[in-house]
Amino acid sequence: MLLKTEAAVELENVTVSYTRNSPILDNVSLKVRMGERLFIIGPNGGGKTTLLKTMVGVLRPDKGMVKLFGIPIQRFREWWRLGYVPQNAATLFERTPLSVEELLRSGIQTGRALDPVETLSLVGVDEPDKILHRRVNDLSGGNLQKTML
Repeated sequence: MLLKTEAAVELENVTVSYTRNSPILDNVSLKVRMGERLFIIGPNGGGKTTLLKTMVGVLRPDKGMVKLFGIPIQRFREWWRLGYVPQNAATLFERTPLSVEELLRSGIQTGRALDPVETLSLVGVDEPDKILHRRVNDLSGGNLQKTML
């Protein structure tokens, strides 16, 4: 069991480059503990998305170590514990006929069946029963991001 004082995400001396000798992240170290909020601000092209992708394992660092819940990311297997919504999540569903309820039921992998209305409430959707039967591609950007979590 992870204590609140332990890091949920930890980066140690992480460097990430898209091209040789031009790091986007250079020797970055940080810890985000359970329950903490991290605000990442900066200019366009400043590495915010690269940092997030590295934190959740979408990108691998050239140097350094990423740990999730104290486990090096290469050995981490409890992916159900993470939620990540890419910047362009809306494009994933441009032509899908799926309803919000169908999408939620298709993603249940925890072995615990959760009520879709309860699930939407947990991630902060106001009046979740009103969007449950709407098509995913008809959602607002904010509700789509919450649904994707």
